[in-house]
Amino acid sequence: MTKKIVIGIVSAILIVYLAGVGYFNFYTLPNTFINEENRSFNVKSTALDRNVDSFTVTAVGKDEKEAIIPSESIAYSIDIPKDTRLNQNAFTWPAAFFTKDEYTVDYKPSWNDKKLNELLENSDLFKNVQEPINATIEKVDGSYQVTDQVYGNSLDMDKLKSTIINNFVALNEKVELNEEYKQPSVTKGNEELEKSVQKLNTWNTTEITFDLGENKEVLTGDELIAILDKENNYEPDPAKLRDYVKNLAIKYDTLGSERTFNATGVGEVTVKGGIYGWQMNVDETTALVKDQIAKVESGTIKPVYTETAMASGDDDIGKTYVELDLSRQKMWYYKDGELAVETSVVTGDPTKGAATPTGTFKVWSKERNRRLRGLNFDGKTRYNVPVNFWIPINYSGIGIHDVNYRSSYGGSIYYGNGSHGCINTPYSKVKAIFDSVELGTPVIVYHS
Repeated sequence: MTKKIVIGIVSAILIVYLAGVGYFNFYTLPNTFINEENRSFNVKSTALDRNVDSFTVTAVGKDEKEAIIPSESIAYSIDIPKDTRLNQNAFTWPAAFFTKDEYTVDYKPSWNDKKLNELLENSDLFKNVQEPINATIEKVDGSYQVTDQVYGNSLDMDKLKSTIINNFVALNEKVELNEEYKQPSVTKGNEELEKSVQKLNTWNTTEITFDLGENKEVLTGDELIAILDKENNYEPDPAKLRDYVKNLAIKYDTLGSERTFNATGVGEVTVKGGIYGWQMNVDETTALVKDQIAKVESGTIKPVYTETAMASGDDDIGKTYVELDLSRQKMWYYKDGELAVETSVVTGDPTKGAATPTGTFKVWSKERNRRLRGLNFDGKTRYNVPVNFWIPINYSGIGIHDVNYRSSYGGSIYYGNGSHGCINTPYSKVKAIFDSVELGTPVIVYHS
């Protein structure tokens, strides 16, 4: 290569280089980025400037709906922090093609937020708005399934305004909206939702049977699922579950209830109150039901009782019981449906405020050779009476027993010469009852 050619090439390169230096004294270098926006080959004096006399941002959303926001309509302006400048050396322009020169500028935009809100709210973006709907569980044709979520077209106003202002700062005239839309928080395919559907479809055919003796109650299907709390992953709702068991207790408990009793030689009489009957332990039974539901399978539950009776069903008295008619002053003891003992008695004296109470009671204890003590009718002296057989029937000191000071029973003796409330019974008769009767046997006391 001749010397002349070399000089020509070097001269050409030098001319290009110097021309570049001259150019990049006034324009930004290649690979100049301001806030991640490529601002290469921009006039240096205005490269950082984001103020314009008039600028419009158009936000385009779903279904081609849009909002047009002129800068003057929202009193938009922007401040550049003082001492912000581009630190570029025009003499290094060739190297700039191979390295990025990045700047982060903390622009301070300002605008009338109220006017921006009004422009957006009155735009097509906010017409015929459909809010997002979460995927949920519904019963369709007898089984449960997850429904599709609905995305809708409702915009998050704060996100939308932030996007618009950011585009004013960047001088972008058009923005396609996407992340600014509200999203359903639960979508189809959600693991917890799918698990819940499986449980619900199992529960839908699950039968929890309550063994109530002669009666049965079955908790299944919609009634079972109604007890579950869908806001808590379909766990049993404590209040609803307890209410269900409580209603069972109300339906089947007989303790202290009014009964229709087929009285000997009289027929039906109504008997109220007493200490005999079934009483369900609601809390403990509720715990059993909760455990059974957690298994997600069918099963049978025997309720827990605080009080029990000798029989179940509509007639919990059964065929073994003691019957006392205060009006006739007669007592009968039936065992397995057969009359075992019949006797006249003397009951509490109503003229002295000591009438024997009516109700359905029970034999809750049996004692021999007991002394009965209490206050006499004069209110001053006390009695201390030995008895051979003592069968208490309530928790207030009333019971069946023999006495050694009576030779006559029945009739109207009790009226004026009655007991302090107990059932005075001939020795042989009370012995026969005592020897045969079991604890828990019902004692029905009534007036015919």
